[in-house]
Amino acid sequence: MIKNRILLFITIVFANSCSSSINDISSNERVKLVDIGGSVAQAFQKDLFRHLSEAIGDGGAPNAISVCNLEALEITKAAQRGFPQSLEIKRVSFKFRNAKNAPDKYEAEALNYLATPQKGDAYPINTVQKINFGKETVFRFYKPMRMAEMCLQCHGSDKQISDVVAEKLTELYPNDLAVDYKRGDFRGAIRIQISKEDLLK
Repeated sequence: MIKNRILLFITIVFANSCSSSINDISSNERVKLVDIGGSVAQAFQKDLFRHLSEAIGDGGAPNAISVCNLEALEITKAAQRGFPQSLEIKRVSFKFRNAKNAPDKYEAEALNYLATPQKGDAYPINTVQKINFGKETVFRFYKPMRMAEMCLQCHGSDKQISDVVAEKLTELYPNDLAVDYKRGDFRGAIRIQISKEDLLK
């Protein structure tokens, strides 16, 4: 059932194109984007993991659900402080829990790349994009996320997710796709977007 919903979603993503295009990125643009995007993505991931760890320590896995549901926006805003206003942080995944984390067609392309082993069976550590949306040009940096052991309490198999957690997830996310993961599985990516003007100034 979940697999069918994921396949349907991917089909819709690629079928619905808009007046936009993806362009080659220069070496100078890449260096700046990886520097800014990598710093923001790492800070965001570290802060989110800290909040989740503290929540689980205080009240177990149900507490962690509240962090993702209620505090994720504030954690995102905190990671964006000190950076240009155009900078945006988004978590993207094909198996999303919150529909706001569903990928657009460019994010889907990045996810497919990050999930595919390259030479020597090593997975990419990041990827970047330069996209034209009409007259506006934006840059995107993607840092892959992999499933940690701690996260399986809310994202693992039926045996790993308690009845209390399952009930809470069903209440908040009735169309949840973000389950049945194993430790180390590809979860998705942290996507950092910034305008051309702010990246190159």
